[in-house]
Amino acid sequence: MHRLLEALRLCQPSPRALLTVSRGVGRLAVTVAALACTLLPLLTTLAPQTARADDVLAGSRAVRRALLVRESRHEVAGILGGTIGDPYVRNILPGARYDFHLFDWLSFGGRLQVGLPLTTATYEEVDTKVTRTNDTFVMEASSMRMMALGHVSVSPLVGKLMWLNGKSVHFDVHVDMIGGLAITGSTGEALSSGGGLAVGAGGGFRLFLSELIALTANLEALTTDRALSVNRDSKESGKKMRFNLMTSVGVSFFMPPKLRRGD
Repeated sequence: MHRLLEALRLCQPSPRALLTVSRGVGRLAVTVAALACTLLPLLTTLAPQTARADDVLAGSRAVRRALLVRESRHEVAGILGGTIGDPYVRNILPGARYDFHLFDWLSFGGRLQVGLPLTTATYEEVDTKVTRTNDTFVMEASSMRMMALGHVSVSPLVGKLMWLNGKSVHFDVHVDMIGGLAITGSTGEALSSGGGLAVGAGGGFRLFLSELIALTANLEALTTDRALSVNRDSKESGKKMRFNLMTSVGVSFFMPPKLRRGD
């Protein structure tokens, strides 16, 4: 038994030896940690990337040059117009309009409109009341019979509108300088008929339903040389430049069908 206890005592490490071993293990752990911190970023860079960040532009269309929906194209439109605020005769003016778009913002062209006269309630009232007191009076008023006008159109605002379904449509706001010939007529025989100078300005809105078809709306102010009505003696009251406020709507068709893109 004494010999067994002596052998066990000899196998136990001394405190000094335990201290030396623990210091060695600590140094080894520090060295391994330093190597891991150094090599981990390098290994991460070299390893294949399996994760990918979300792309906010995923699924969106590629950015391309803008389509020139007007430039170098012909526009032919059927229009229906009319004068506003006529005292005696309303003028309904169906017709056609043509534009050649030299640039996306500049065009020139012309139009032809035929007038359909409709007498107002004021005309009928004057005709009834005055005729009762004056047997020689016959009510007459002038009307617009035809308009042949040229114009230069500038589009200071062009762009796109977004529908609720996410589809975009082109539009423009244009300003017109107008000049040409206006032919007037009369509801009777006392007022002279004939042509005269018509000048003015206007503006409007064009909305493209597709690359080939657009809707248009215009408001214009024109002056024409004409006598408005006869006087109490049933004679012409004299011609002068009369102000006419007009409006029109129409459907336009664009050619050629193939569009160009901007530079």
